[in-house]
Amino acid sequence: MSKSIELEDKVIEVFKTTLETSQAAFQISRMLEVSFPGCKINFDLEDCDRILRIEAQNAIDTNAIIALGLQLGVSIELLED
Repeated sequence: MSKSIELEDKVIEVFKTTLETSQAAFQISRMLEVSFPGCKINFDLEDCDRILRIEAQNAIDTNAIIALGLQLGVSIELLED
């Protein structure tokens, strides 16, 4: 089961990444914004799991996000409960 949270018609997915720098996070964020318009995207690189959070109004295609990370050379894993 994923850490998908539904709040007031919003869905939040939380991912573990291998991002190391804020510059890399910014670049990935821009690509995600283009691929998934309307989503709120943020990173917590100070967390040991280098967290990526994505908030959307509808379901989030987690497989597409993971695949995009692979295309960009970044491991993105959905965090489980």
